[in-house]
Amino acid sequence: MTLLVIVYFPRIFRKTGTACQCDTMSEKQKNKKNDVIAEDSGPVFRILDAAINRASEGLRVVEDFARMILEDVFLSRQLKNLRHDLIDSCRSLNSKSRLTARDSQADVGRDVQVDSEYQREDLESIVRANMTRVQQATRTIEEYSKVLFPAVTKQVEQIRYRAYTVEKAVFNSAFNKKRFADAHLYVLVDACGESSGFEKLKSLVSALVAAEVDLIQLRDKRLSDQELIAAGQLIADLTAKSKTMFVINDRADLCVAAGADGVHLGQSDLSVHQARMLLRPNQFIGVSTHSLDQARQAVIDGADYIGVGPVFESQTKSFDSHVGVKLVSQVAGEVSLPAFAIGGIDASNVGSVVEAGCCRVAVSSAICGAADPEMAAVDLLGKLRLAKSEA
Repeated sequence: MTLLVIVYFPRIFRKTGTACQCDTMSEKQKNKKNDVIAEDSGPVFRILDAAINRASEGLRVVEDFARMILEDVFLSRQLKNLRHDLIDSCRSLNSKSRLTARDSQADVGRDVQVDSEYQREDLESIVRANMTRVQQATRTIEEYSKVLFPAVTKQVEQIRYRAYTVEKAVFNSAFNKKRFADAHLYVLVDACGESSGFEKLKSLVSALVAAEVDLIQLRDKRLSDQELIAAGQLIADLTAKSKTMFVINDRADLCVAAGADGVHLGQSDLSVHQARMLLRPNQFIGVSTHSLDQARQAVIDGADYIGVGPVFESQTKSFDSHVGVKLVSQVAGEVSLPAFAIGGIDASNVGSVVEAGCCRVAVSSAICGAADPEMAAVDLLGKLRLAKSEA
């Protein structure tokens, strides 16, 4: 009689068997997933293709606004760069697959329309509609690229955030171009050596308001905060019912306390963002710039106007160097945000500033140091207005 002995190793068998089974299931799942992606890639490519086209078209429309309406070289370049960066970031999306998936004739959305698509109230509503289109389309690209091209997602996300920033800069430039359209003469004053009462300051500001000076800035490092507020409130009262706007130098907090129309910031003062957190919504911000890069940055940061200088040697403030009219010309040729040339400008040299392309100037001693500040302001303002009309 033969005895058959069967040796059974349950733990080893189960472990080996399970491992084989798991590997097999993993391959099946992987293949199934690949099959699903392959089947779904056509619609995904179709969505991505439409979104890329929408975003590019929207950017081009806004670029044309910046280029033809604002005549802003800097913002036009920013928008063009955005458009090209979007195309570059989506190059990994095979163009042949995009075109193959495109089916405009069968697009069910062609017949889904709303009346607002065919109406625009003004030029700025065109910009608003197209920037919204850009932001929505880039978001679509982000979401659907995650399925096939996850590397594209982060790149397009950054483009979308840049689009938000450029949109703000475009609207801010357009708004302030209108706000300061008739502003040509900006006069910087101090408290005339007074710390209370401010009778001399009152007389000077009244003369400037009578001359229809566009902006008056209070700048006096000798006064305490309370004295600056008192002097500021006086100027705010004198300018309240006039066309003259009142600006406080450096201090956003004192701008609010004195009831000024705006604050002017230097490169070492609060940032535009920090100042904006302190100001009321209707108060504006000016920024001093001493280079083309600083002027460009002020546009992106959201400044409402910029000062460009120092152009010439000044009697009221000393500088290590002067930018001359060259920087004035560069800024005027590239940025549409209102810019005031500043530094040593008076009736004798304002012509060279105007020839450089700038019809807005900020002065101090040329007006405040004159025997008749009102007449000096009227004379300089007349030259600037004439230059603007002939430009």
